[in-house]
Amino acid sequence: MYLQKYLSGNEQAVWNEIESFQIEALSPHDLEEIEEVCRETMVRVKENINRIIARLEENGYDFSKFPDGEDHFFVRGLEDPDTDLEDKIVNLESIAGTLPLTVKAFWRYIGSVSLVGFKDVWDEYSDPLFVASVDDNTEVIEEWQKFRNECEEHSDDPYMLFISPDEDQKDGYDGDQYYNIEIPCTSVDGFIRDAPSETTFIDYLREAFEAKGFPGLEEVPEFLKDLELLRI
Repeated sequence: MYLQKYLSGNEQAVWNEIESFQIEALSPHDLEEIEEVCRETMVRVKENINRIIARLEENGYDFSKFPDGEDHFFVRGLEDPDTDLEDKIVNLESIAGTLPLTVKAFWRYIGSVSLVGFKDVWDEYSDPLFVASVDDNTEVIEEWQKFRNECEEHSDDPYMLFISPDEDQKDGYDGDQYYNIEIPCTSVDGFIRDAPSETTFIDYLREAFEAKGFPGLEEVPEFLKDLELLRI
C-alpha cells in the first residue's frame, strides 16, 4: 500500500503518514513495505546527489576546499557504504538504542555525502548538503559513551546521532552545534535538532534538493537553476 502510493507520485503524503510510525508497533508486512519505501527514496536521493555533483564538477567546483579556498577534511562528494556497515549499525544500536530507519537506509544505499567545496564568487554560509557516515557516528557515540561512564552528572544525557556540521563549520569556522537526532529513536524517521529548519531527516534532504544542494544560499546559482531532480 505505502510503496504503491509512493511510486504513484504521492511521495510527500506517504512520508507525512509513515514518518512518526513506531517501529516496534509495525506488523512484519508493514515494516517490510516501509523499508521498501525507504529504499526507493534513497535510490532517488542518490540519483539527485549524483546529478548535483556532476553539475558542480562541470562548473569547476572544488570538493577539496572550504569556500575560502582552504583545504578541508570532510568527505569529498559521495562516499560509498562501508563494507562492514551492518556490524557497525548493530554496534551503535547496542550502545545508544534504536536508530531511525531513514538514516540506516541512507547509510545502506548511499553511504555519506558532503557538498562542502569552493568556487569563485560563492556566497558564504551556503549550508551544503552533508550526511555523516556510520564511522563518524561510531567515533562520536563511543566517545560520548566513555564520557557518560566517567562523568556521573551526565550519565543520563541522551545520545545524539550526528547528521551534519552546522553552516559555520562547513565554511571552516568554529561552530556551536551539529545537526543531530536524539537516540534512541523509535520512529521510522528522526527529528533533526539544531538545524536552521528543525524537521525530519527526509524533509532535511527534501529542503536541500529544493535548493539544489545548498539551502543556505539566498539564490541558487544560475548553472544549477535548471537542474532537474527527482521527487522524494
